[in-house]
Amino acid sequence: MSPLCHVQLEHFWQQDHFVDDLSQPIWPSGDAQILPFWCGAFDHNIASRQRWDTVLYWLDEQGLNTPLPCCYGVLGQYNRRMHLLNWLNPWQQNTVWTCLGLHFLEVLRDFSHPRFIIELERYRLLVEQLGCFPEVLNPKNSQLYEGALILSEDSMLWAANLWSMLNKSQV
Repeated sequence: MSPLCHVQLEHFWQQDHFVDDLSQPIWPSGDAQILPFWCGAFDHNIASRQRWDTVLYWLDEQGLNTPLPCCYGVLGQYNRRMHLLNWLNPWQQNTVWTCLGLHFLEVLRDFSHPRFIIELERYRLLVEQLGCFPEVLNPKNSQLYEGALILSEDSMLWAANLWSMLNKSQV
């Protein structure tokens, strides 16, 4: 881990998860958990793997991997600065963002985590069921998210990442 990452870790790490920003909000955030691992802030060593396992457990406990990894947040917990936006269009609360889900899969893959194949298959089945690769999913029914100000895209280029992982897992 770089010296800069070590300093930042002191500010964001809360024993079992990362906080979303320096104000240390209490609401769970899926992106804050995945992106430090995905962007390379951690090596793929035993200590980092143990930290990832701790975060993975926390994500599951918070419901951020249900129905699929990874929900943006948890319904009812929001950033006050965006209160009006979230009230009108709560797509940043408990919706599943497939781009985060793909980052989640990549971290599982990079750590050779046994859960990688299981989660990859869940995404494959979702694409097969919907007949597309969605941008945002409704967490209640795993369908394309529709809100007052947003309709989920149904043909995201992110599908290339999923296709690549599926091809490599079959080798």
